[in-house]
Amino acid sequence: MDSFLHMHCTEREEVTERLHWYEKKLSLVFEAARAVDPGAVLSVVSDHGMTPVVRRFDLAQRIAALRLKMPRDYLAVYDSTMARFWLFNERARASISGCLSSVTCGRILSDDDLRRLGVFFNDRRYGELIFLLRPGWLFSQSNFNGNRWRPRGMHGYDPADSFSDAIFLSNRPPSIPMRTIADVHAWLQDLIGLGDIPASQPQLGVRFAQAGSR
Repeated sequence: MDSFLHMHCTEREEVTERLHWYEKKLSLVFEAARAVDPGAVLSVVSDHGMTPVVRRFDLAQRIAALRLKMPRDYLAVYDSTMARFWLFNERARASISGCLSSVTCGRILSDDDLRRLGVFFNDRRYGELIFLLRPGWLFSQSNFNGNRWRPRGMHGYDPADSFSDAIFLSNRPPSIPMRTIADVHAWLQDLIGLGDIPASQPQLGVRFAQAGSR
């Protein structure tokens, strides 16, 4: 479904047809499970949504124009929607920070942003500077997808983006409120009886658009 939505997220009829296919197949699985155990639980969880791509930006080229050298001055990793930088001298820090601050289609994530999202690490293992694109934008070249992939949808934006909402569907109401994707872990631990695992804070991770039984 992830691969399908990358290429078809704006095509309502095709998406509806694919969802109906999954509905039929999962119904057969559920019927077989309930034939063995009438109390069987079936839950369907997504890890994110899919945002339509409307614009592209070549940040790698903009950074290359600064005439810094890797790995002497810095290291950079470009994903589809996020860029991470490790900076090894003050010239690189000033140049790259200044460049990123001037780009209007995204922003540098502050420490408060990272804490809010539950991805702050004191050792900066995932980047000293992390730049996140605005929803709907895509890096035109990246380490993940190169420069030839042209998806019509992408994920990996701020969870506040409405297209990023995930879903939780189950024939049994969850024992733990499903507010974010991080709560799925606690729910699974509780479901299989492995102890009381605290659920996430409401702001952590991808939000669920709906949480309930079906």
